[in-house]
Amino acid sequence: MTRLRDSTPAQVIRGRLIAVKRLGYVCAFVVVSGCALPHSSLRDTDGSLSDTPFDRPDVQRPDVTSEPSEDVLDEQDVIVPDVPSDVPSDVPSDIPSDIPDDVPSDVPSDVPSDIPNDVPNDVPNDVPNDVPNDVPSDVPSPCPGTQMRCGASCIDVATSLDHCGRCGSVCGAPNICRAGACVAPRDCVELAAVRPGSVSDVYPIDHDDMAATRTVMLRCDMTTDGRRWTIVLDSGAMAQDSRAALADQWRTNSPIVRRSTSMLVAYRDASGAIVAAANRATFTIPSALMSENPFDIRSSDVTNVMVAVGGGTAASATIRYGYDRFGNTCGSGWGGSGEWGRFCMTQSSMPGMGNASPFFSGWAVSSTDFCVRSNESYNAGDPATRCADARRFTIAVTR
Repeated sequence: MTRLRDSTPAQVIRGRLIAVKRLGYVCAFVVVSGCALPHSSLRDTDGSLSDTPFDRPDVQRPDVTSEPSEDVLDEQDVIVPDVPSDVPSDVPSDIPSDIPDDVPSDVPSDVPSDIPNDVPNDVPNDVPNDVPNDVPSDVPSPCPGTQMRCGASCIDVATSLDHCGRCGSVCGAPNICRAGACVAPRDCVELAAVRPGSVSDVYPIDHDDMAATRTVMLRCDMTTDGRRWTIVLDSGAMAQDSRAALADQWRTNSPIVRRSTSMLVAYRDASGAIVAAANRATFTIPSALMSENPFDIRSSDVTNVMVAVGGGTAASATIRYGYDRFGNTCGSGWGGSGEWGRFCMTQSSMPGMGNASPFFSGWAVSSTDFCVRSNESYNAGDPATRCADARRFTIAVTR
């Protein structure tokens, strides 16, 4: 505790006020509770205790509402509690009172405290944006589509005979390059288109689009009427009972027929050359011959087919084929006992009269096959008109 005499003026005043306040509490307690104080000054004049000390006329009631005078308290008797001497004296007195009330409340609390404040502001503005223009001018450009750069050229490796599928992969004749693979041509038209120098000869042909597994050897006629013909049926040197062989041959090559548009019927020799060229017949393939096997059906008449004989003007005709019996001519109707077989054409303007096109008959029986004209009897000129190695009945197609 600190004595008043050692205190600062402010502490003295404060101590006096505390003392006065305490004295007021005491006086108020005495007045309210009526408690007797054990002191001789509280006795009445007759020596008895008074109920209330202030009932005595010689005791003056203190005025607790007025300010105490200087001589009420002895400054030596007032005890003032110690005031901490380390109260900070640098509390700022200039705290602003005009803080705005619209400060946002959603300011993020995770703002990093280590944001550098020394970002350079002298970034050069002369950063080069000019791509070097000294790139070599001989860098090859990319090749389009299925082409590939082989040496200095862009090559379509899907069709190139010298770079089939990849650079340097050569397709040997007579194969062609299709979809990047060396395969047999699907017909003589494709062969001639890829290898223009191909001549009339026998070639492996991809008859059913399965070149990777099997092909058939077929003859190509690269000259007749300026077109590229694939011979899909050849009677050969068969002398008799050739029905099964003919039907099988047609069945094997029928996919080529279905891919084609035109048909050529003619007699040829063993080399494939046409004999009696005036008798050859060409026409657009009717839908019936796309779906029927003419050597494995009993009888069929396909009418109103425009047929050109010997390269002449096309005229309407009826194509007749099947293994059934008939009369002696192409114009004869179907019917009779047993089988015989024929393939011929009649003139639509003269139903009973055949034209000069080939008339191939007798192939369904075990006797001689005949190769005459459709306007003749089936055995006219016998034996000269019998089918032989030098006189074969053939059917060729093209597109």
